[in-house]
Amino acid sequence: MNDTCGAPVVENRGPASRVQEGLWVTQSLGRAGSAYQEALALDLRGRLDTVRLQQALALLVRRHPGLRTRFVVGAQGLEQEVLAEVAVELPVEQVAIEQLSQWMQRQQQWPFDLSAAPLFRLHLARLAVDHHVLVVVAHHLIVDGWSLGVFERDLAGFYAAGAAACLPGLDASPISHARAERARAGTPAWGQAQRFWEQHLAHSRQIASQSGCTASSQDLHLDGATTRALLAAARARKVSPFALGFSAFATSMASLLGRDDLVLATDFGGRTDPAYEPVIGMFVNQIPLRWRAGQGLTGAGAIQQAHRLGLDALAHAHLPYPSIVEASRQPGGQLFEGKFVLHNMPRQPLQLEGLEVEVTGIPGLEPKFPVLLELWEQGEGLRGSVIIDPSRSQLTAQALAECFRSRLDALLFSPDAPLEPGRPKGGAPAFVPSRRRVDIAADLVSIMPAQAAPEPTRVQCRSRDVHLGRWADSQRQVLEAHLVRDGAVLFRGFNLADSEMFAEVVQQLGGEPLPYLQRSTPRTEVAAGVYTSTEYPSDQWIFFHNENAYATSWPARLFFFCHTPPHEGGRTPLADCRRVLECLPESIRAAFRQHGVMYRRRFRPGLGLSWQQAFAVENLDTLYRRYEPLGYRFSPGGADELVADWVVPATVVHPDTGEEVWFNHAALFHPAALSEALGEVAAGLDVAQLQAVQTCLGNGEPIPSQWIQQIRSAYREASFSFEWQQGDVLMVDNRLTAHGREPFTAPRRILVAMTQEQRHESLPKEF
Repeated sequence: MNDTCGAPVVENRGPASRVQEGLWVTQSLGRAGSAYQEALALDLRGRLDTVRLQQALALLVRRHPGLRTRFVVGAQGLEQEVLAEVAVELPVEQVAIEQLSQWMQRQQQWPFDLSAAPLFRLHLARLAVDHHVLVVVAHHLIVDGWSLGVFERDLAGFYAAGAAACLPGLDASPISHARAERARAGTPAWGQAQRFWEQHLAHSRQIASQSGCTASSQDLHLDGATTRALLAAARARKVSPFALGFSAFATSMASLLGRDDLVLATDFGGRTDPAYEPVIGMFVNQIPLRWRAGQGLTGAGAIQQAHRLGLDALAHAHLPYPSIVEASRQPGGQLFEGKFVLHNMPRQPLQLEGLEVEVTGIPGLEPKFPVLLELWEQGEGLRGSVIIDPSRSQLTAQALAECFRSRLDALLFSPDAPLEPGRPKGGAPAFVPSRRRVDIAADLVSIMPAQAAPEPTRVQCRSRDVHLGRWADSQRQVLEAHLVRDGAVLFRGFNLADSEMFAEVVQQLGGEPLPYLQRSTPRTEVAAGVYTSTEYPSDQWIFFHNENAYATSWPARLFFFCHTPPHEGGRTPLADCRRVLECLPESIRAAFRQHGVMYRRRFRPGLGLSWQQAFAVENLDTLYRRYEPLGYRFSPGGADELVADWVVPATVVHPDTGEEVWFNHAALFHPAALSEALGEVAAGLDVAQLQAVQTCLGNGEPIPSQWIQQIRSAYREASFSFEWQQGDVLMVDNRLTAHGREPFTAPRRILVAMTQEQRHESLPKEF
């Protein structure tokens, strides 16, 4: 985004968002008190120039339409109206230091008229000639937590340079956000999200929403040393830091309340589109997470459950919280009894020329929720608080703070131990927020979750001007959630025309492309790391397989690009490898789990690729030196024949979900598979002599032909296929989803790239 010093073009009137509507109704009915009046206090020490400060504040209000907004009821419901000008008043009052807390509370508690702008106010307390406190109070209808960081940054810019301050251009507004939300209502993705939340929250406990009590609170500080320990644990487990923090919070709540079924919540930032990052406004959404803790739950199990909950909820987080309440069929009450928030707004130390500035809160405010635990990054660690509404929760802030610290310690340092009921003991490790943006798609792009894997999530673009790589980078966490849930994501409608553009997208979405080594099929490299799909005759089927599962290394991620769609046929069927494993009889699963799969490759003139082509080496000495340490066994066969044996596990565990999946080529390289493909032609032939690669159990025993038939039937039962369109890009999780190819009528040109090299972890003992 280009920086600009000019004023943005502002839409003066438009709809309110569903979240704003919900807040407006709650406030108008008198249910919220002053709980939704957000307050920020800046402790200023030094020679303050009050005229300069007031000018900076006036410029800030002129820059942000949200600060000049009021709410009115129009023909289309609740609307936002932006006033052209709003007077900025900065009353200065002499306050004794011992009266400061009470003075700040009075400023925060005075109610707003939601139909009159501005919905913020400023107060300056003079404690001494060189000591002031600026209190900013704004209604939650026009600000969220991220907005506070934007406010601080822009205030510093205008205080330093006045109207000459150059800040990021504003290309979006709260009104444009609400319009985009209304456009999504009624789409397939919207309906899918409604069904998800209805099922997710079915028969959950409803919480009273009435409040009005003064909160009890407890500060929470997590230092830098334990922060580094947590980051290391998150990297090792391949989960987000949020999953670790939320699992500590959820297990603490379950332990202290004595219940194993809770609905908790977190915030969904709403600013994935970079255009919303520099805007002051109300974009945040609440998402409830259903936590169920069984007997013997370990720390590792809790972390994995939190990780999975986050992925599932994130895929449907575009539904506004009021619509989630409606979908839950529990209208009129609050869905959750505790909330964990890890703030990730870009708040840097506030610097005002000539002043020492400390950002603080205001104690004794009315609580919004029964329980709230929130954390902010500060220095090398985190600082936060626990806030309890005693009218809606039996917990105490001190007990929850202590339990959270201890649970987090247990998750970090004893993850395999059961989480015992009651309050655990331990130290106080820290927690660090993720700075990855998460949110729904921009206006021109729609995300449509699949009904069930292996149908891919569909990402549809309505403009050829949207750059797939840049858009996908801004939506990375959302796309990752869909990829892990559905196993594949199909991008359609983006302007991709050639292999070079495809290669660029692959790098942005998956990283550096991998070379195609240990080949079993012919391909042509058309760009660095970009290959043609398998060059088998067009009248042949290619059965389901996970790319390079038979090799010493294989890609975690695949990308397919439709350069030229087939004239007829040529679909790429997908199969959910989780379901394939479930569909197999236990006898087959047990045998393959115990022994694994042996791939026997036979290289002789006239039969498939040569060993030089397959292994990319020129002589046998190099072949043995490079591949025998990896587990290959080479032996001479018949005349001019080289046999290569390689044994690998038949299943793998997905690192993000912990799910075991079927991951091998047993049913592709078996003589029974070739007999099925050849049909009557195979009658009377020794089809084993026609196969360059054959499979058996890892102990060398043959795989019964009837097993192969059952395995292939399981693939078909767990499959889905779609028609290619020019420019389509399909991103596939290679562990979760197997792929194949149907016969086609030319022309057809599908390109493929592989990224994120993986290796099998262990070999069966027999080999």
